[in-house]
Amino acid sequence: MCSNYRLISVLSPFNKIFEKFLYDRLYHYVECKSMLSKHQYGFRDKVSTTYAIYDIVEFISENLDQKISTCAIFPDLSKAFDTVDHSVLLWKLEHYYCIRGLPIQLFENYLHRREQYAVVNKCRSQT
Repeated sequence: MCSNYRLISVLSPFNKIFEKFLYDRLYHYVECKSMLSKHQYGFRDKVSTTYAIYDIVEFISENLDQKISTCAIFPDLSKAFDTVDHSVLLWKLEHYYCIRGLPIQLFENYLHRREQYAVVNKCRSQT
């Protein structure tokens, strides 16, 4: 079934360089302003999900020592970004992360009317 496959972007070399440039600038801005939670482990330089495992084990150990029941839920968010409404994303970039003016216009133009779909054995998923 086509909907079971994760979408990929087929970009020109220029677009790949442009995306990397945007990513680097945005990441630097967010890091300099300390906008990410200390519990954001994935997709960050020098921070791996190994730290998340360490924190969970530490938290459970402390609760066991104090005889406190502990429960954890681990949802699979691998396709989560594919379902983000671009208008909501842009609103949050502007209002929570103070990205305004030309940078927000750049993101808006880049995301405007973008659609993705997967093709597997001539079967096309919905956009």
